Amino acid sequence: MDNHLLAAVGDPSLIDAEDGEEILPLPEEAPNPFDKLAFRGLTVRDDGSLFDEVGSAVDNDRLRRATDSDLRSARKTRAPFTPDDDELLAQWMETARRQGVSDTGLKVFQDLEAAYPHHPHLSWRGRWYRLGQHRAYGTPPVGSYTPPTVTPRNLAVPVPPPQSGFLSSTPLAVQTSSGPSTVTGPNVADHKGPGDAPPPHFRAVAYDVPKGRDTPSKLQYSSEITLRKLLNVDSRDELAGWLKQDWVMDVYIEYAECVLDVDWPTHDASGTSIRRSMSKYTINNAIEALRSKKSRYLLADVDKAGWTLDDHDIRYIVQLIVAGRQPGRAWERRQSDADLPHLCAVGYRLAAWLRAKCDSSGKGGTHVERETIFRWLKFLSDHRARRLQQRQNPSSGPGSSNSFSSFADVAAPLHVPNPQPGLGLGTDDADSPGYLTADEGESGTELDDGETLQGDVGGSSPDQSRRPVDGGKGVVNEPADADVDSTGSSLGEDSRPLSGPVDVVDDDDDVTDKGLLPRLPPVPTYSVATKTAGGIGELEAIWLMEEGQAKFRELQRTLLAKWGVSSSQTEACVLVPNMWLHADPTHLLGVFKVEDAPSNTVDRLKFALNGKSTSFARATAWFARPRRGIDLDNFLGQSLFAANQGSHLCHQGHCITPGHITWEPADDNYAREQCQVTAKTLRSYQVPFPATCNRHNPPCLLAHAALTTEEAYCVQFANLSRAIGGSLANPPRRPSDHPFSTFEVGLPLSFCATSREISPDHLTRPDQGPQPGRARSPVFYCLFCKVRTYKSVASYWTHIRDEHSVVPQAARLQEIRRTADVWSAYLDDQVEQRGIGTRRNDPTFVKLQQIQQENFDWDVVTSWKLRGFRER
Repeated sequence: MDNHLLAAVGDPSLIDAEDGEEILPLPEEAPNPFDKLAFRGLTVRDDGSLFDEVGSAVDNDRLRRATDSDLRSARKTRAPFTPDDDELLAQWMETARRQGVSDTGLKVFQDLEAAYPHHPHLSWRGRWYRLGQHRAYGTPPVGSYTPPTVTPRNLAVPVPPPQSGFLSSTPLAVQTSSGPSTVTGPNVADHKGPGDAPPPHFRAVAYDVPKGRDTPSKLQYSSEITLRKLLNVDSRDELAGWLKQDWVMDVYIEYAECVLDVDWPTHDASGTSIRRSMSKYTINNAIEALRSKKSRYLLADVDKAGWTLDDHDIRYIVQLIVAGRQPGRAWERRQSDADLPHLCAVGYRLAAWLRAKCDSSGKGGTHVERETIFRWLKFLSDHRARRLQQRQNPSSGPGSSNSFSSFADVAAPLHVPNPQPGLGLGTDDADSPGYLTADEGESGTELDDGETLQGDVGGSSPDQSRRPVDGGKGVVNEPADADVDSTGSSLGEDSRPLSGPVDVVDDDDDVTDKGLLPRLPPVPTYSVATKTAGGIGELEAIWLMEEGQAKFRELQRTLLAKWGVSSSQTEACVLVPNMWLHADPTHLLGVFKVEDAPSNTVDRLKFALNGKSTSFARATAWFARPRRGIDLDNFLGQSLFAANQGSHLCHQGHCITPGHITWEPADDNYAREQCQVTAKTLRSYQVPFPATCNRHNPPCLLAHAALTTEEAYCVQFANLSRAIGGSLANPPRRPSDHPFSTFEVGLPLSFCATSREISPDHLTRPDQGPQPGRARSPVFYCLFCKVRTYKSVASYWTHIRDEHSVVPQAARLQEIRRTADVWSAYLDDQVEQRGIGTRRNDPTFVKLQQIQQENFDWDVVTSWKLRGFRER
């Protein structure tokens, strides 16, 4: 008998007699597997002693497991960049730039690699881009190029000590070529000592966060509180006094003429968006300009043709610092280069703040923010005009020597007793304006130019002493009998600072310093656009008349009656998108399917009167109550405040039910979104459901807010079928992606105990209610999506061509021919009954002639120039 086990193994001598296991011979060069010392890299001599060298025992490398160090050694590595390499690269590129060579090509870096091959040319280029990305250079001249030859020099630049205050150098986490590391600024080489640190202009600038300003919205450059922190002023009045200085106003006038008063284009000739550079770029270039002493930004008269917004921003910063460093001014003692990063950052934030106040007047934000911008803009424009007048006639006002090194000198003129409410700059403790309410019985006292009152807060006596003030220099000439306390202030102990609104409007051009005194605001005036017909504002006045209200109410009752409900019911929503304005609801009832329901993104229903068009929901809220002329300004968007909106309490965007819409500001409307989220969350958890919310007035209708758009349409068609005594031809089925456990198809709603059906008194048969007028043109119902309607045949053809690509072309051509016959009959009827013909070159008439030809096919349809609609 054959031994299959031996045949499978081979040599019988390699089979263990006891258990039949195979025994494999060890290689001669392999160590004994039972020798633990050999496997640890230790070799034992024949006499039992160990070799002195560790690691020579394993001669066969294939028996040793590869380690990470072995894998790393086989990998190609690059030498890290050193400070000498950075210096060599800077000298090489500077030499090449002087010869007119751009740093965007590879030639200059390939030549550098040929001269210094310890780095490849791509590494040289990447290193140059990282080091020089925030430096500014002019356009290099065009010329021939020869490879530069330079030798590295050790040019150590001492690093100034960290600045104390609101600007300091940001510590950088160093990144080298040997491995990545976290950085907070430009990538620089690994420096060992302080002498090898990069220049300050390579470091990112940062600000110490002021107390309480720890959110992104409060740290933006338009923040007034942060600006006051940088300028070391404590109140809005002191900031206004700082801006009134002649040297500050002179720089502002130049900046306003070049930037703020000019309508800069938003895109260049190629269509690229024009934007300002990063703040770090602008600040660093301003620092370089102040250090160079010969920059174009320092010249008094310079040709600004071809300048960009960055150039004007840099010049404003530079000119502001140069002027502020003059003797007797704010930055007189900050003459060292170590102060430049802080001063340039202050100038940059001031320029950004001025742009926010001068470019954003009346745009966006709340009415409080826009009012603050308006007051600052008025303040700046008034003092700008006064400063220009002083330039032309120096004897008409204070000279240019006014300077505020500290606002302690001008704190007294900014304190007045009995501040009155009026048009002013507001309070100090926030960026939004505040208001002061005069105590009962107080009355404002008009002050002469350059004077302020002294005395108790409780009231002002007729014989109250007055103190003349030099508004230009901010120095108070103390009278002999003035009471001066220990702090140097000439005001009494009972005086209080002006923390309320400060008037910035002055109609008297001869008054030089009256912009910070409290006065009553002037009556606001509104500019109304002149109309071509009907006189100024007469076309819009119909929105205030009963005639306009009657037209809207008639259309509203007609639409609601078509859908089987009255205008007084509030139990259900009536959703009417713009494409259903001329549709027959009974026709839609027969073809409606849940999957064909219009989405919430289609165009909403519009209403127009005398050329002014708005959403139907907004018109519903507008005509719900009588309105005034000032309300009409808000409605037309011509007031100082943001226009109110028609807010849906049911959160269904296409609803036109009058009881579901209210008139309220946009902020209140957007705040209701959280209620819709809450309603859907409560429904998903199947908890007891409230009918309304308790956060808004009027409250949100949570039961309707929790419905999906498909459910709202199903409930609407169920109410219509109940009104006409019929039923849905296609009973709705629950969609596969429905997010809730129940699918509502009618009233009452199953998830809300307070929901109820519409009262029979509020149901109306469509044929018994107000009937719409005769349609001027046929209404086309889409044959393929069932619920979309069109009044224009060309628009319907566009929809067939672009929106139903999955439908066979033969079916679409047949529908185009059918609608063409309907439209041709309509045109013939217009000629017979009304005598209105059609031009032979009319685009639609030309297409009708093409459709009647025998060779009409789909290629002809694709060649039509039709306007595309993408509503679905």
